[in-house]
Amino acid sequence: MNLVIKTGSLETSIASWIFQTMLYSSNEELRVSACDFWCNILLSKVEKWDGSILKNALTSYGYIWPSNNTNHQEIQTDSTNEGPPLNLTSWINSLSALCQIRKVSQIFSISESEELLQVIISLHLDRNLLGLALSLTGCLQSIIHYFTDSEWTDSCTRVAESIALRVQKDLNCLRVVECIVGCDSRIKQLKSQLALHLLIIFFENKVKSDEEILKLLISTNVKEKKCDLFRILWRKFLRNCSSQISTTDWRNYAAKVRNKASYLLHNMKLKGNNY
Repeated sequence: MNLVIKTGSLETSIASWIFQTMLYSSNEELRVSACDFWCNILLSKVEKWDGSILKNALTSYGYIWPSNNTNHQEIQTDSTNEGPPLNLTSWINSLSALCQIRKVSQIFSISESEELLQVIISLHLDRNLLGLALSLTGCLQSIIHYFTDSEWTDSCTRVAESIALRVQKDLNCLRVVECIVGCDSRIKQLKSQLALHLLIIFFENKVKSDEEILKLLISTNVKEKKCDLFRILWRKFLRNCSSQISTTDWRNYAAKVRNKASYLLHNMKLKGNNY
């Protein structure tokens, strides 16, 4: 390793063998050592790599990419495999390392970066991959910060819209927001955009902005027989609105939303709703 870093070079045949070992070897010790070596090379800024190789590897693990002509292919939250592919952790760690050298080399295009961000979010939703949550969270952070400031806002919106279209339309879709962990501004923005686009879909595209959603919520008449509280809002969302919006919050609609959410939540309890 020190020799490679000092000379700044690595024989192509050796590099290829290490890379293939990292992505495809069934020997855990060999696989982990190859991954550590490869990531250290990337972070030491010695080599540049073709990011498409990672995409091909993920395909070989069984990941199903959305077809080129649609973004509506549903994200699966329970894979049929008994556990994650043996090399998936190495794949995640190498992707994370690639995203951390953006200042030296732009491995991925904007569209490829958006696609990979969606991949990591979708892997987060697979319950069979819960043991990889820590690695996935770290990789998610790396990809999010791979984008420049000028790229992030539009990319964030596109990713959120695509994920919202593909996630299963039930209460489990809340997990797509909850799985994104972090406190920095980009994490918060992505969570916010995801929640917004999920609500837009649940409201059947009758609204296009957060303000329109709040207006629709306020105008909801829960006494109507056709009122479907499951479609209008989730119980958890109502609870958060009623308890987490402070009485000293002076933002537009804050008080009305808090009071309306409390009323809806109380009404659901009276009806014995189990959502």
